[in-house]
Amino acid sequence: MFESHKSFHFFCNFNLMKNYFYNIFIVLAFLFLNDLDLNGQVVQFRQIEEDHGLPLSNTHRVFSDDLGYVWIENKEGLSRFDGVDFKVLDWNDIPSVSNIDSLQQVILGRNNKIYGIRDSELFFWQSPCPIYRTKKIITVSNGIFIHHTNVFDESELIFVSEGNCLNYHLNEKGFEIKPIGIQGNLPSEKQLLHFSIVPFSDEEIIVNIPHQKLLRSKKGDNLLNFNAYTFNIIPDSECIFSSKENESIGFIRNDSIIIQNNSSIKKIAVPKELEKIIFLESSSNSIFFGNSKQLFLYDLISKKTIFINPELHLTSSINHIGIDKENNLWISSEKNGIYCVFPNRSTEQGLLGKSTIHHLFNTKSLGLLAASDEGLFIISSSWGKFPLKEGQQPQAFYINEDIKNNIIYISTNEGIYSIKNGIPELCLPKEKNVHSFLTDDKGYLSFYRNKFLHSYLGCHSQPYSWPIPDYDIGSCLYQDHKKRIWLGTEKGLLVYDKNTPIPKKINTKNGLPHSKINDITQDEKKNIWIGTDGGLAKIFGDSFDVKIFKNLPSLKCRKIIAAENEKLWVADPNGIFVFDPFQNENSERVHFPQIQTNTMFLDETKKLWVGTNQGLFMHDPERPHIEDNPPALAWRHILLNDKKINPTENPDLNFDGKLNIGYTSIVFKDAHLISYQYRLNSGVPWQNTKNREIIFSNLQPGKYNLQIRARKPSSEWSTPLEFPFCSLAPWWKTWTFIIFSTLGLLSILFLTLYIIRSREKRKIETNKRFAELELKALQAQMNPHFIFNTLNAIQHSILKENTKKANESLNSFASLMRLFLESSKSKYIPLSDEIRMLNHYCELTRFCYEEQFDFSIKIDPEIDEDDTEIPSMLLQPYVENAIRHGLLPKKEKGSLDISFSLENDKLFCRILDNGVGRAAAKKIKNKSNQIHKSAGMSITNERADILNEIYASEIDINIVDLKNKKGDALGTDVRISFLLD
Repeated sequence: MFESHKSFHFFCNFNLMKNYFYNIFIVLAFLFLNDLDLNGQVVQFRQIEEDHGLPLSNTHRVFSDDLGYVWIENKEGLSRFDGVDFKVLDWNDIPSVSNIDSLQQVILGRNNKIYGIRDSELFFWQSPCPIYRTKKIITVSNGIFIHHTNVFDESELIFVSEGNCLNYHLNEKGFEIKPIGIQGNLPSEKQLLHFSIVPFSDEEIIVNIPHQKLLRSKKGDNLLNFNAYTFNIIPDSECIFSSKENESIGFIRNDSIIIQNNSSIKKIAVPKELEKIIFLESSSNSIFFGNSKQLFLYDLISKKTIFINPELHLTSSINHIGIDKENNLWISSEKNGIYCVFPNRSTEQGLLGKSTIHHLFNTKSLGLLAASDEGLFIISSSWGKFPLKEGQQPQAFYINEDIKNNIIYISTNEGIYSIKNGIPELCLPKEKNVHSFLTDDKGYLSFYRNKFLHSYLGCHSQPYSWPIPDYDIGSCLYQDHKKRIWLGTEKGLLVYDKNTPIPKKINTKNGLPHSKINDITQDEKKNIWIGTDGGLAKIFGDSFDVKIFKNLPSLKCRKIIAAENEKLWVADPNGIFVFDPFQNENSERVHFPQIQTNTMFLDETKKLWVGTNQGLFMHDPERPHIEDNPPALAWRHILLNDKKINPTENPDLNFDGKLNIGYTSIVFKDAHLISYQYRLNSGVPWQNTKNREIIFSNLQPGKYNLQIRARKPSSEWSTPLEFPFCSLAPWWKTWTFIIFSTLGLLSILFLTLYIIRSREKRKIETNKRFAELELKALQAQMNPHFIFNTLNAIQHSILKENTKKANESLNSFASLMRLFLESSKSKYIPLSDEIRMLNHYCELTRFCYEEQFDFSIKIDPEIDEDDTEIPSMLLQPYVENAIRHGLLPKKEKGSLDISFSLENDKLFCRILDNGVGRAAAKKIKNKSNQIHKSAGMSITNERADILNEIYASEIDINIVDLKNKKGDALGTDVRISFLLD
């Protein structure tokens, strides 16, 4: 049976239905349908009128060429159609032909050649420009009639009337005319006026002379041999078709359609009310026949005859019908434009455009409903959108029905709507975006949200809520035949029974293949099936025993639905397959695009409806699968710098040029679903695009071979179209210019670099020598300053007549001087020497100032003191500053802590005192009018800068004033870091 949805025709007209009350009228009309047909329209078709680009709705003939284009003939010219755009060939493009009324016939030949006859003239041209024309090839009183065009080898065979058959052979000079003998079977002039010819195979044709002969002819030496084969039955009319697939022909005989091949004869009854048949065509699974007023379809699968005029809403006369390369039927009409009737396949796609379909549900009152991003749709004998409110329709996510109270509930992004007696109402506005809920026989509406199972008793009520604390995400709800509620979560199953207050938990510990539950259903034997991310699970009756099925095409079972004989339809990431648990768990995959499946529904006729993120699909398992061939591709235009060129040329694109390439897929059904890819050379990744035009400019110089391919959602990629071209480099990028320019630049660059490097080398050596001299000068400045401070401390001790302490201090001073003299010879000294100097200095200073402070020196055990080197005499000025200006002015006893640590290849030194702070020390110094200005700190900072500059020592000095919450000084924290080699 030829199933369909008449999508194009419906939606083109539906977009005009903006009036809300008109939508309500449609909805009410649905309510009076007692038996809604879920199969949609009998035929699916596309009507094309002037609003869609057709030049005139009054069309004479429609035919297809070898490339797949469809040509439409009207009184103003020819139009070529690729499924999206029309290319108009005006009769004014042809010399001496003003309009179609003067032409007796137009025939489309191979390779896009077009033939036209006017009076005694034969015209030949190739779209879109005329190539060749000859006048008065043959002069006859009755004119010339072309019955058929066919190609054997490179010649065109054109059959004409007036008592003979003529072979018009096209060569470089023009047409060569040769009579064709029929070896004793030459038809009379009267017979020739009515005979017809159809291609039978690549090298054979069928010649039909009504009431006389039906002949099968093979290729001969420039002649046709009509004695090769003879069929058994003689047709009554010129109407004839052939099928190359099974080598059969069809024709009219005794008010019946006869289908005959070499081994069998099949008879198809013609409706009695049908008048004389003047149209007879066949597609893959259908036969079309009729006249200008009536057109019928005979489906070879269902063996039913259907009057399709009402299906097409065809109200005017039919002028012509034809079959294209994709087995689509084309109808040209007097007032309704043209129709394209598509052959029904086992899987139909894009039935609601590209809208995301979230849920399908078969209601008792409205039939099958689809919840989508564009709103709520009714799927029945006439499809339409159910208006939930006036204006912009809300997104719909889930549907369920309270059969007892005759209420349909729709979950949307605005809340839950109810529909009763065809009237929609926003029932629960707070409950938005609910993706799964149940209705029971008591009128309760239940769903899972935010770790609670909520139940409403109808609209405008308060919910009853049951907490489910351990389960974060609930994916689906299902109610079995015993009214038990099954909740699928990401941690397993919960089963709620009204007789048991505590739900039963089923998870991987109970035998489930995976804890993430995607879908739940029940088969005809009341067993529960669970679809998980790890396979299928079957739960038997009340025992809750689990059986796992993992021998599947894919373990991720997103959606499942039960069919007869305990089979399942299963949707996985790769499409849909049929699962039979009794056939060794083998699975038969359905030919279905690899897109996300959101919902499935199996109707009474065993057809599977599938909601996806790319629209609605329908699969009919009763129909044989027809492989969807890749779309035919053709060039629309190739423009080099806005000038049209031939695709066979291999042009050169200048560096400042522009290449505009237009292409198209010749597809008449769901052209918006075609995907395109292109690449500039083989071996590079394909680039996705939705456009049918590519513009190249500023390409890198080189040779390119542009490849473009396309595919339908359920087909393979087409054989790529190829267009080789070359992108030229500008003159300043040619190899000659580049080589000489490079040599010249390299010479200049080498000379310049030599001069610069010589100067920089001398400069660096001078700066380094100067810095080393400056460093020694700084060290020399440091020595007398330190000696002065130390001797001053010893003098103070002697004046106090403390001989023992003085001797100890002299010994410490001698050791300190020896260490200092040794360290002054080097820029870096071992850390152990620096620590000994600091220890002597702190002991000596502490003694001199009557132990007004305590000190400590701590070293990280991980530090190798003898192996670690630091700049000499860099720390002492900060220790001295902490004692003299921080601790000595303090009334109470102070403390000084010196510590060394290692972290990330850096040595950290911390000098921490609890003195009066820098601010108080400055005030004391100002009050005492001290003339001496300490140079240790400034010299040390300068030394650190020079060391950083010359040796990249990364010495970092940071001084922090310590304060309490009231702002009082607590001391000073000096932190110094060194980069270790």
